[in-house]
Amino acid sequence: MKLTAKIGLWLIPAVVTGVAVLGYTSYLTAYQTLKQREFETLAVFASQMAYEIADSREQVLVSSGLKGIASFEKAYQNEVLEELEALSLSTGKQFAVYHKSELPLIQKNIDEMDTLNRAGNGVLVGILDDSTLFANIDYLPWEWTIVVSEDISSLRAELWRITWLTFLASLLSACVVYLCVKLVIKNIILNRLHLLEKATSQIAESKQTVKINIENKDEIGRLAKSIETMSTTIETSLVKAQAANKAKSEFLSVMSHEIRTPLNGVIGIASILEKTELDDHQRELTRNLIKSADSLTTLVSDVLDLAKIEAGSVEVDESELEVNDLLSGVKTLYEASANAKNTIIEINCATNLVVRSDRAKLRQILNNLVNNAVKFTEGGSITLSAQANKAPQDEPQGTELTFTVTDTGIGIDKTAQTKIFDRFTQADYSITRKHGGSGLGLAIVKNLVDLLNGSINLDSELNKGTEFTLSVPVTLMTERQVINEPYTEQKCTPERHLTVLLAEDNDINALVATTMLEDFGHNVTRVINGREALEVAEQQSFEMIFMDIHMPEMDGIRSTQAIRQLDKYTNTPIIGLTAEAFKERHALFLSEGMDFVLTKPLSEHALLSAISDYHPDRFRHS
Repeated sequence: MKLTAKIGLWLIPAVVTGVAVLGYTSYLTAYQTLKQREFETLAVFASQMAYEIADSREQVLVSSGLKGIASFEKAYQNEVLEELEALSLSTGKQFAVYHKSELPLIQKNIDEMDTLNRAGNGVLVGILDDSTLFANIDYLPWEWTIVVSEDISSLRAELWRITWLTFLASLLSACVVYLCVKLVIKNIILNRLHLLEKATSQIAESKQTVKINIENKDEIGRLAKSIETMSTTIETSLVKAQAANKAKSEFLSVMSHEIRTPLNGVIGIASILEKTELDDHQRELTRNLIKSADSLTTLVSDVLDLAKIEAGSVEVDESELEVNDLLSGVKTLYEASANAKNTIIEINCATNLVVRSDRAKLRQILNNLVNNAVKFTEGGSITLSAQANKAPQDEPQGTELTFTVTDTGIGIDKTAQTKIFDRFTQADYSITRKHGGSGLGLAIVKNLVDLLNGSINLDSELNKGTEFTLSVPVTLMTERQVINEPYTEQKCTPERHLTVLLAEDNDINALVATTMLEDFGHNVTRVINGREALEVAEQQSFEMIFMDIHMPEMDGIRSTQAIRQLDKYTNTPIIGLTAEAFKERHALFLSEGMDFVLTKPLSEHALLSAISDYHPDRFRHS
């Protein structure tokens, strides 16, 4: 039997019986109940409000010794009348005071009368002229009769006996029907739905196959079987997805390492070659080689960044930053490229604007936007602006930081602006040939902006320029604070040269690193694996160690752990060298004993900064 038929068999008798019995009972009792309730209400107003107001003044007269003085009694009685008038306005009830001698005039028109006892006082209630409910109480000290009345002309017999009785009967009937439906649904539906809910929650939490203990073959029974089948499918799909995601991560990690390792050699050797004596043609070829390798490095980084963002492995890391310094760092990074195209970069930002946000992600967003602006602007200008819009009442929380990157470049066609933030998309594919680029930069920007709960808008016109407006929620710092990770392009290292141990199995990468270190004036000893690094470290003393991660016989992690066990190397700076660009892998290397990690391809600036930051003369002593 179908579920709807089961419910019908339960509900029809209950509804008919409930409506008939309760409707008839409501018809008989509604009028008396409603009238009695109104009498009770008026009696309460008379005995617990009006009577007490008058009695409170009488008590004041007695306690103060003013009882019997006519002027004072009259004044207090007037106060009572004023309070009753105010009470009448606030409650909608009519309050009146009569002298005892006037009461017979009122009683002539009373249709119905009864006496209620309230707080030891007898309250007379009744209906006056078939249009007014009243309640009156005697206040003997002043020979008053206080009357509380309410006009019921709008509630004539038909309204009382038909409208209210029908409403009450329907209401009560609905309650009975509700209880019956609830009982029926609980027995036939809810208990089994609870099993389904428990099963679906288990699927959502554990993504595992579930078994639902429902044997009925009606609609819910078939739904239970479908959920069981679905849970099996979900578990199977999840296992496949996890395996695919793991394979994807491993593939990206391997490809990052395999691509960056030769790139390190290409860029490093090209940089070294550029410093040798070359004719103009050779120097131009070398520079083009470096540019091509840099472009390939950028492409690899973009692909990895986008993959990490889409995998949800990127987290927001907030710190205090000075916005003007952030913009200055971006300007410094691209100023040479802009000047080469006869383009100037300007900054418009308050020098004391300090906020709390994710410095690295803001820098990456601005780098992409300014890189685009430089790429598409020749003989013009690029302006970087930033301002903070404070929340109401200058509250620090909820402040919005707005950046604008404006250029006078070639602009973007209106039809292309809607897809400019899509992956591998540019306004015109001919742009890739002329200006280069992967089409990933703005896709990464959009993803990072979303990660920061911000927004980005584009305003552009062909041959006039482009303006990107970026808004992100930040915390506005009320006082200037020490900024973490200040951006600097300055190359500085202590004058004292170091004895350096370099563990690198790749000959080309070893040549690059050795040449750079020796150019800085340091003495380098190179080994080809972690085991040799440990042996040489035991025999000699080194002031700084550069350790490649992936090496034969013993990798860089195990070698670092072993070297740290030697007493003379407990505080020696060990800097990891890796082609892996994943943050979680770098965190692993640091947790195993390394002090810092450099990502390949190595640059002179990064290498020099690491030596400066971790130089033994100040490392662990600052």
